Amino acid sequence: MLSNKFVALISLHFAVSAAIATAINSVQVTPYMDEIFHIPQAQQYCAHNLSHWDPMITTLPGLYLISLLLIQPLIAIGVPMETACSVVSLRAHNVMFAVLNFILCNAIMLKLSKPKERDEVVLSAFVLSLFPVSYFFSFLYYTDQGSLFCVLLSYWLSLCGRHVQSGSVLLIAVLFRQTNIVWVLFTAGTVLLREIEEPWKQFSGSQLVMFPLFLLSYISGLYPYPRVRLLTRLLPYMMVCVLFMLFILYNGSVVVVKSYW
Repeated sequence: MLSNKFVALISLHFAVSAAIATAINSVQVTPYMDEIFHIPQAQQYCAHNLSHWDPMITTLPGLYLISLLLIQPLIAIGVPMETACSVVSLRAHNVMFAVLNFILCNAIMLKLSKPKERDEVVLSAFVLSLFPVSYFFSFLYYTDQGSLFCVLLSYWLSLCGRHVQSGSVLLIAVLFRQTNIVWVLFTAGTVLLREIEEPWKQFSGSQLVMFPLFLLSYISGLYPYPRVRLLTRLLPYMMVCVLFMLFILYNGSVVVVKSYW
C-alpha cells in the first residue's frame, strides 16, 4: 500500500523534473557537451546500424541499447524514428530513470530501515534522489542516471534474495559504465556478509578479533556451514567479474573501449 506521502513526493519529483527538462530543451535544442558523441551514436542504434561506433566514445554500448529498447513502443504505434530518437526523446529517458531512482532509493531504504523509522524513509529517499551531482545529468543524454538505475535495482534485488536477476542487471550496469564493476564487488560483498553474519555470531559472539579465526575455520571446513548455498548465491556476481576480465583481455588489457569496437 503506497503512502500518501510517497505518492505526493513522486508526483512532485516527476512534475519538477519534467518542468526543468522542458525549460532546458527549449533553450538547448542541440546536443550539449558530451551529447555530441552520445546522441548521434544512439541515433545510429535507433536506425539499427549496430556496427557503427564513434571512436571518441570509451564506454560500452549499454546506454544506446537501452534507448533502442525504449523507443520500440513508440515505433510500434507509428511514431517516426526521427521523433522517437530525437534529442528531446533521448533526454527524456534519463528523466524517467531519475524518477525510477527515487522509487528504488525508497525501496532500498525500506529494506534496510527499522519499522519505527519507515515513516521518515520516503523523505530521505526523495532528498537523496535529488543529489545535485547526479540529478543535474537527469536532463542530458548521459550514462549517469541509467547507470545508477541499474546499480540501485541490482542492489535491491540482492536484498530480496534474487541474486540471478541482480547479477544480470549488474551486467547491464557494466555495459553502461565499466567502473560499475566496483558495484558488482560491493553487492557480492554484502551478500557474503549477510550470509555469514549469523554463523559468525554463533561462532564468536560477534567479537571482531575472532573474525580471522572464523574465516579460517570456514575455509578449512572445520565449521559446519552450507558453503554450497553461499557459492550459489555468489555465482551470478562471479560470472559478471569473469566476463569483465575476458573483456579486458580481449581489449588489450585496457578498460576503456577502443575505436575498433
